[in-house]
Amino acid sequence: MKTTITGRHFNTTGALKSYIEGKISYLDKYVDDIINVHVVLEIERHLSVVEINVNLKSSHFKVKEKNEDMYLAIDESFDVLKQQVLKYEDRIKMHRHRDKDFKDENKD
Repeated sequence: MKTTITGRHFNTTGALKSYIEGKISYLDKYVDDIINVHVVLEIERHLSVVEINVNLKSSHFKVKEKNEDMYLAIDESFDVLKQQVLKYEDRIKMHRHRDKDFKDENKD
């Protein structure tokens, strides 16, 4: 998995990068086929903006959150991303389950 962290209008610190990498490794528990993750950190006036793009083998997720605190914006964006990934995984599992039931019905 390739991880890119970009800071716009400010320099990212080592602590901020390690915090984001910890969040990404936590996300890796939920989905296995992550190709790359691109995190863009930006300061707009008094708000911190976090944009996360995650590419999987078969899908793409994009989250953008704003908050006054950078760490809270990161937490909020990863929470939303986690919800999207879990919903995607559930949809894939239900699709596989439905296909299995359909094949079982046709065997009779």
